[in-house]
Amino acid sequence: MICPKCKQEYITEGFTCPVCNIMVSDKLTETSSTFTSTDEFEYEFLLATFNDLDISLVRSILDHEKINYSVKGIFSYGSRVPARVMVRKDQYDFAVDMLKDVRLNYSV
Repeated sequence: MICPKCKQEYITEGFTCPVCNIMVSDKLTETSSTFTSTDEFEYEFLLATFNDLDISLVRSILDHEKINYSVKGIFSYGSRVPARVMVRKDQYDFAVDMLKDVRLNYSV
């Protein structure tokens, strides 16, 4: 299940995204010109973190630069599986350049 607005991935069906306060869906619809379905392009691993603040900061930067991305996994304190940020392969170098000076707290 995926939030159609913030693109966060959740396990539970019939769930309201706590960030956007809208129902999650099993399919994404195009909500802005910056989003493209992950089925159309190959994505590359950018970073993984246990920290939701790191994810929020990275997402904000990627959104501002109109870089297509996907966040895989659920991040929460005490989680043993980090959230992973994936970006389109053709935008990977640009994403790395945009994040090179960002100091993240708990990235793995």
